[in-house]
Amino acid sequence: MKVDGQYHEGRLVGEFQKWHENGRLAGRKLYSEAGQLTAEYSWTAGGVLVYSWPEA
Repeated sequence: MKVDGQYHEGRLVGEFQKWHENGRLAGRKLYSEAGQLTAEYSWTAGGVLVYSWPEA
């Protein structure tokens, strides 16, 4: 599984994404500049959204 994201001063910031082996997006997390998680989403390998926070 591939993961992509950024750290700033030891904190997670911005957008983090990870992908399934088939190339589809598996998860996405959004972090504030202060390193707080502000949103999180997860998808199956088939592309179905299975988790969303905050709920849409």
